[in-house]
Amino acid sequence: MLISFSGLDGAGKSTLITELKRALEKQDYNVTVLTMYDDVAFYSLLRSLRDRVRGAGAASRGGANGGTQAQERARIGYAGDPRTDVSDKTRPLTRLVYRVARSLTIRKAVLMLDLASLLARRVWVEAFGGRVLIIDRYLYDSLVDVADLRGRGWLFIRFFVRLVPTPDAPVFVDVPAEQAFARKAEYPLDYMRWRQGAYRQLFVWVRRPIMIENGDLDAAVATLKTAVAERLETARG
Repeated sequence: MLISFSGLDGAGKSTLITELKRALEKQDYNVTVLTMYDDVAFYSLLRSLRDRVRGAGAASRGGANGGTQAQERARIGYAGDPRTDVSDKTRPLTRLVYRVARSLTIRKAVLMLDLASLLARRVWVEAFGGRVLIIDRYLYDSLVDVADLRGRGWLFIRFFVRLVPTPDAPVFVDVPAEQAFARKAEYPLDYMRWRQGAYRQLFVWVRRPIMIENGDLDAAVATLKTAVAERLETARG
């Protein structure tokens, strides 16, 4: 069974995933949790290779490696997205490479590689491992990453939503942008408001989504457990 979690940074996805994993393991399910940006996405492989190459040099310089993975994810995006900013201290060639890699066209093309990686991970964990797979973020989040702030490109996104395997339980954690911003002010509030609207538009096209309003954690956890239990029962049937 595949369970995915999508939503704004600061929506509370990690907490809900922890609670769900604990509940499933109490029911004797074997659970694997992966994150889209660190474990599945094609760029995560490139980062891993880059870090290995840089490892020895970074160690000799006292461990400085230009920032954490979280900081790098915060910069991933497309032209016009606040996350594309690169420090002025970065070398010109490096800035150019980042700009090209994060361009809208390249990121759309890389989605196909992300899809292939996802399918391989799913076969390994579910089919061969017999485990419940929970993914923190999904290709739906990657699609929001390539959505155009000016409202263009939605035809491609709608097509790709249909191409992506629908999880058995696609969870969208829907909280007001202001609430998410208060928890994790990683991006400008105006951008988070736009992104919230983009998520809501995208999930109109997702089949049988589980919509979780995470204003009250206890209520959100209870709703999540009930919904996932129903999907598990359906999967067993």
